Amino acid sequence: ILEYAAKLIVVFIIQPWLVGGLGDYFYGTWQILLRFVGYIAPASGRTTQALRWTLANELHSNDTEKKRQYVGSAFVVWVIFLPILIMIGSLLAWFIPGWIKTPTEYVWIVRLTTGILVVNLIMHNLAAIPQSVLQGENLGYKRMGASTVLVFAGGGLTWLALYLKTGIIGISAATLLITVITGIFFLQVARTYSPWFGANRSSLNEVWSFFKISGWFLLWNLINNFMMASDVVILGVFNSIESVTDYSLTKYAPETLISLMAIVTFGIAPGLGG
Repeated sequence: ILEYAAKLIVVFIIQPWLVGGLGDYFYGTWQILLRFVGYIAPASGRTTQALRWTLANELHSNDTEKKRQYVGSAFVVWVIFLPILIMIGSLLAWFIPGWIKTPTEYVWIVRLTTGILVVNLIMHNLAAIPQSVLQGENLGYKRMGASTVLVFAGGGLTWLALYLKTGIIGISAATLLITVITGIFFLQVARTYSPWFGANRSSLNEVWSFFKISGWFLLWNLINNFMMASDVVILGVFNSIESVTDYSLTKYAPETLISLMAIVTFGIAPGLGG
């Protein structure tokens, strides 16, 4: 909850700089690219969600060998989906300028930004494995103060990219950098607080079991993305990029209020459960 609140604060602070630094066109483009990359996120297999819930189901088990095999299975599924994600991401980066009618002088800026966001997605899925282990072991609260600092560091990197006038390429690079730093951080936390943490070779049956669980999360994520992120894409493709900026800023206030309500709800949920 603390980390989620920190993200809201960072977005609230950085949003005016983001709009002012990018301008109407590139801010709208940035919003559309985030949604398009979100569409291909299910191609990653959603293996970290499967790992989290599998470990949560085995929370009181002392079979550390089995748990390492779960981590190994998650990594194998990530590797299986990696070529698919690279192929779809490459196609997206190449064709998206045509879909959103990008002016000729901005085509390679949009392609490069999309490519960096795809790499960020790949790295995020890998970096989320140790974090999923912590959450599955009910250790997600460990070092939450430091993880909150990382959220503010990410906002700082975004501000620096805007200050240096690097445009959406710089902002996407800052996003990728904080993903890598966060992944390294949670890797160290997992090694510290979960002594068994590691990966062992899994049998084909175990990998297939993980693959099936990941498939359900993949389907859920795909449906959720189409339900929640299609408005910006449709507006950008069929109207104009600048209209996406107006629309995104207009809906920012109600979405923030909903997020604040969600923080309160998540905060009282454990008490209600008790």
